[in-house]
Amino acid sequence: MDESGCRDIFKQVVSTTHHLHTKSLVVHRDIKDKIAVLDEEWGINLIYLVVRRISRTAEYAAPEILQGELYRGKEQDIWALGILLYDCVWKNPFYTVDEILDHPCRIP
Repeated sequence: MDESGCRDIFKQVVSTTHHLHTKSLVVHRDIKDKIAVLDEEWGINLIYLVVRRISRTAEYAAPEILQGELYRGKEQDIWALGILLYDCVWKNPFYTVDEILDHPCRIP
């Protein structure tokens, strides 16, 4: 997918996340590449919306979570959106599981 396609999809994911945060007063806590599903008109649907206390996907977890610190759900979703955009544009994860588990967190 080219950068324009990434931008269009990412805008929809951000809009949906914003709606969850402001209208539904819900945080997702597990935003990742596998939860955004395209329909036949290239519309985005977020799936796997369940109640969780922490992100289940280490590659998308905010540094606070990885360090065992307190965090807020909205901030976790925003961090995960940034990681999602990085993945979409660069076609590689920002972190690997080994980097997360074996090294101190690096914050860009």
